[in-house]
Amino acid sequence: MAYSKGTMAQNAAAATGTALTCTPTYLAHDSSWVVVTYDNTSAITETVTDGVNTYVKVGSTVVDPTNSQCMAQFFCKDCAAGTPTVSFNLASTRPNRGIFVLPIHGLDNTTTPVGGGQLQSGAGNAIDAITSGNITPPAQPAFFGGFVLNTSSLTPTYAGGTGFADNGGLSTWDSISLPHSRYEDVRITSTSAKAATFTTSDGSGQNITLAITAPEAGGGGSSASFLVRNNNRMRPFMHF
Repeated sequence: MAYSKGTMAQNAAAATGTALTCTPTYLAHDSSWVVVTYDNTSAITETVTDGVNTYVKVGSTVVDPTNSQCMAQFFCKDCAAGTPTVSFNLASTRPNRGIFVLPIHGLDNTTTPVGGGQLQSGAGNAIDAITSGNITPPAQPAFFGGFVLNTSSLTPTYAGGTGFADNGGLSTWDSISLPHSRYEDVRITSTSAKAATFTTSDGSGQNITLAITAPEAGGGGSSASFLVRNNNRMRPFMHF
């Protein structure tokens, strides 16, 4: 069965601090995709906790040193049912912080997700010009998500990438000193390298774009199915 998305939770604060929280609702065995951002010219230690579930950082923090903004992503493979207080924590006090949490139903709770991202400056406003750079899915079918944040002082609008479900922006992030953000997803059925892409109305700005992918539960994975002969009959054989 294909994955489905729960209700996104979000929060943001322009004031300085070391912790920022929001309260998503998880079903038993949900996965959770978390994106965080904060004002700094270099990455500092970030963690995500809720006292129940375990969140692991996926990929590296992407930094825009010119506009002093960082963005990173975390993932919990197997959440307990409930409405926990998810806390984004920093090792030192910083302003302009944001947290985004997306529960996802129906993903494999054993496979480690793959993620990446990059900073782009002046990418242009051609279709799909804003990109995370390619990541390679470990298995399929799978969830593939993308998230973009404009880190400059411009006022662009975004559209989701070709083939992606455009899930809209984050009102709390937009309401403080984080100009514009948006997230998207698509169900993939290939393990070919893929990027999250967006289209912007103003191609001269600076953007951080992240991508992440995690396989569905009970998916075909990267295994191949072969036929072998046994007693003059053909039977399926799964090779792992």
